[in-house]
Amino acid sequence: MKRWMLISLILSLLLGGCVSTSVQTTAPTTLPETTAPEQTVPTDPLPTTVPEETTVPEETILPTEPTEPAFTSYTIQIDDPERLIYERPGFRHRCTAAFGEAGTYTIVEEAWDWDGNLWGRLKSGIGWVCLAEQPIAPIFADYAPESFVHNHHFHCGESDYVTDIGIIPMERITDVAFTQLNVIENYQAEQMLLTLDVLEAEESVLLSVVYWGDMTTYGVSFTDAKGHQRYYALSISGKDGSLICSEYTP
Repeated sequence: MKRWMLISLILSLLLGGCVSTSVQTTAPTTLPETTAPEQTVPTDPLPTTVPEETTVPEETILPTEPTEPAFTSYTIQIDDPERLIYERPGFRHRCTAAFGEAGTYTIVEEAWDWDGNLWGRLKSGIGWVCLAEQPIAPIFADYAPESFVHNHHFHCGESDYVTDIGIIPMERITDVAFTQLNVIENYQAEQMLLTLDVLEAEESVLLSVVYWGDMTTYGVSFTDAKGHQRYYALSISGKDGSLICSEYTP
């Protein structure tokens, strides 16, 4: 009996040790490691199309006006000492003097008048001389302003269509006659209006006449300073209504 109890005790000790040993040697259960998901920084989506390149407009450059070259003075030869000098470029302006003697004169400026004549300003400053080749008219005629001062006057009479014409000689003229012309018969004098024995330079005549139509023409005849008989017709331009003073031969 004692022997059996001893064997049971030994078996109990052996079995207890095994259990104890199995418990101690068994590794503890561990949970699987988990990795946190990687955080990604959101980025802007790439454009599906590439925008077109924008070009900066070029600066607009305005054209510059060409600069006129500086005027170069030159000399002219005056052979006629009676050639006239005017206050400004144009036969419509006042005559200041005559050259007085032939010689070489210097031109320091040029200008064109309304009639298409080229003029030159004299270096002395006394005035302008016409550089055109055509002879200078010994008289000047144009529509007279209200302030026109005259030495002689002809008035045709009462009418609502009176035209005032101012006439100024550039030199002393004689045997002066103002007439109404018949243009159909080659500028023949149809009616005598006014006659003067002498008309000095710068003396003026005012003709108050009526132009009844395009064919109406008045005339001025005289003897110039060189003794030549001259004839001028005074008509109205059908293009712009200006007064035309043209020389003719009867």
